[in-house]
Amino acid sequence: MAYPILSAVAAVIGLLTFYLWRINQSWKHVPSEGRLKTWTTEQMHEAYDRIKKNRLDFSKHLPPRLDRRYIVVGGSGLSLLPRSFHTVAAG
Repeated sequence: MAYPILSAVAAVIGLLTFYLWRINQSWKHVPSEGRLKTWTTEQMHEAYDRIKKNRLDFSKHLPPRLDRRYIVVGGSGLSLLPRSFHTVAAG
């Protein structure tokens, strides 16, 4: 009686193993159009200088200043850092 259940579990484990192996094989291959080009140090410095000169100014999209003070605490700044900058810039 346990043999059909055991064989069904073994089949599911085998199919799951094959599925995960197939996904792993497909992720190993990156098409040539999706490959990133390696930047040289000069290219990185040029891009940094270009961005530093032509910064994006979001102040025109912010609401008018308010007479408030904010204390921003906590977090790693990964998700709410831009919002914190906008809040501080808005006053």
